[in-house]
Amino acid sequence: MGPAGGTLCSTAGDLGRFAGLFLDEEGGLLSAASVKAMQTPQVEVPPTGMADFWGLGPHGKTWDGKLVCGHSGTNTGGSSYLLWVPELGAAVATVVNTPGLGYPFAMEIFRSVFPDSFGITVPPGPVHDESVALDPANLVGTYEMVGVRLDITAEGDRLLARLGEASPIDGKIKTADPSPLLPVSPTRFVPTDPAIDGSRGWALAFINAETGPATHLLNGVFAMRRMP
Repeated sequence: MGPAGGTLCSTAGDLGRFAGLFLDEEGGLLSAASVKAMQTPQVEVPPTGMADFWGLGPHGKTWDGKLVCGHSGTNTGGSSYLLWVPELGAAVATVVNTPGLGYPFAMEIFRSVFPDSFGITVPPGPVHDESVALDPANLVGTYEMVGVRLDITAEGDRLLARLGEASPIDGKIKTADPSPLLPVSPTRFVPTDPAIDGSRGWALAFINAETGPATHLLNGVFAMRRMP
């Protein structure tokens, strides 16, 4: 957990001041060229509700016509979320000590502060579309990343996901019961089991499924590789 902030102790105020590194183009610790490079799109990502692109560190998205950049993270001790609006020189940060509630809490704050303070409407998260026709042929399979596995299966006209996580004690993969994935589009789905997305409210997106079996499953921001 070290690289994820396991040794850090901070406050929302400190996190907000950290955003100043990306908002102060004159005399800051970072050069204007560095700030611009870090916030320039390096790769576009499917719309899971988390980001539209990743730069050199921060992610970016467009809310109500404004570029919004930031980063977030969760570990066993808590969860934090930082967003800033370069055009307005404004930032909002949240920190909680309950990991599973970090993202829902942050989104409630953003949906209040952004329109009231910045005049920016926060778009809704991914929503189930009942009209989507499901073709699971290129989606079913097993997808893995370090310590996590998702088994995707089809049952009639439903797509199911079974989460497997490595125990921190013995490292063995322990699986949950399969749960439905609700389609947002033919390749994007919202989970019904909050353990799958960590209660973050984002979608799962299958990568390259339009032309053949999906090569990856993007769980919000986590890319899981399809296993043979």
